[in-house]
Order: sequence, then structure tokens, then C-alpha cells
Amino acid sequence: MSIVALDYKSMSNAALFALAQQRLGKRNDWQISIELHRRGGREIFQQSALWCRSPVRLERELGAHILGQLGWRKDHFRQQSIKLLIHMLDDSEPRVIASAAYALGHRSASEAVNKLVSLAGHRHAEVRQGVVSGLSGQTSDAAIYALIQLSQDRAKEVRNWATFGLGDLIDTDNEKIRAALVQRLTDPYLDVRFEALNGLANRKHPQALAWTLDALRHEKQLCAGHLDAAETLADARLLPDLLRIKAECLKDQTDPNGYFMHCLERAISACSDKNPS
Repeated sequence: MSIVALDYKSMSNAALFALAQQRLGKRNDWQISIELHRRGGREIFQQSALWCRSPVRLERELGAHILGQLGWRKDHFRQQSIKLLIHMLDDSEPRVIASAAYALGHRSASEAVNKLVSLAGHRHAEVRQGVVSGLSGQTSDAAIYALIQLSQDRAKEVRNWATFGLGDLIDTDNEKIRAALVQRLTDPYLDVRFEALNGLANRKHPQALAWTLDALRHEKQLCAGHLDAAETLADARLLPDLLRIKAECLKDQTDPNGYFMHCLERAISACSDKNPS
């Protein structure tokens, strides 16, 4: 039996609300959320606010998710949403707290930094990861210090996203940030290692070239993130290794037209005809 895809854009707000509640916790409820994000508007804000106050955990999560991106770039009902989301950080359910923290990150809510920082040591990893999202892009000393601490978290995805937040999402450059990124170069998790390398390349760390060369030559699972660092550095001394990697990919028919090769070509182009710095 074939399943007919629903046309969410043609549905009324009320029909979307009913469908969202019917599909709570299912994967395709996010498609409904996306349509509600797109529309924005007072009716959707009011319904989301009601969900945020619901006794049902999944409804509170849904309400937070919608408020985080209501109206998308138009940032509808910003202050009202942020106030409500900050209040939700005191929820008894870790998943609700995490949802509110993610939503505050989408809103780039500097008003929430102090409260989010206070949750950086929460015993649930999903909350700590939400805190990382909420703090990423914030440049206050408190936010950066918390991200540095979270980049050392016992949960690998918390470390991963905190390292990304420090390395790529802010331009702030100081010794504490550099030291935190250097520490993550030897992380057991591959994604953390290349996020740290990218952050150091972005900051033109004097040893970034040597670390990138070492990764290109010795990393057991080379990935596009390492090539991004090479592109950022744009140093001709990286070119021989990049060309070697390309030849190996073509010989083994590894990802000949995929994303890795696309990043490799960009890195080669950036490093070509450049004088060593």
C-alpha cells in the first residue's frame, strides 16, 4: 500500500496543531515543526507557548522546538520566546531542558548565558549538549569558559560540539582557547580531533601547518574536516600531500565525485601557487 505524502503547506494552523499532537515523538513530527517555523505568526506562538506549559513532556519539547526558530530569520516573538525558554531551563525533565537550551541557541540568546552556564555540569549528557548549543556563538568570558570545560566532557558528542563552538563559531582568539583546542588534537574521537585542528588553523596557530601535515600523513581515517584545515591554511607546503591523497583516491576509486573529493579539490586549489608562509 502506497502512502500519500501530506501537503503541509496547504493545511490550516489548527490541522497542523492536531497532527503535531497526534505524531508526538515520531520522526515525521519535525516536518510539521518546519512548516510551523516557516509560517510564524501569533497563533502559532500562542499554541507553542501553551505546549511549553503542558504537563506532557513531549508537548513541552515540541513547544520549545517551535519557539526556537519561529519565523526563521524573521525571529518572530523573540523576547517573549526567550523569556519562556529560559523559564523552561528549570524543568524537571532533562529532555525538556535540552530542547529549551537548543532553542535558545537558535535564538542566539545572550540573555540566557548565565542560566546555561549554571547547567554546564548537569548529570545528563543530553542537557550538557543542549547547553553547548545554547552557548555556541556567544563571546562572553562566561560562555567561552563553559565551552572550554565542556570540550573536556566525558561524552564524546558534547566534546565534539563544544570544540566546534570554540573553533569555528567564534572569532575570539586567546591563549585559553588555543590551549583547549591543542588539548583536543589527541582526542580519541576523530570528529573532535579535526574540529580542534580547524579551530587552530582558523587562528593561524604557528604550529597549525605542522599539525595539518601530520594529520594528512598519519591520520588513520582522514576526512573532509582535515581538508578544511588545509584549505584555510592555503600553504603550498601542503600541496604534495594533497596531490598524493588525490592520486590514491582516484586509484582506489574512493569517493571520486563525492564530498571528500570536492573538499580535496578546494584544498588543492587554495594551496596551489602559494608561497610558503
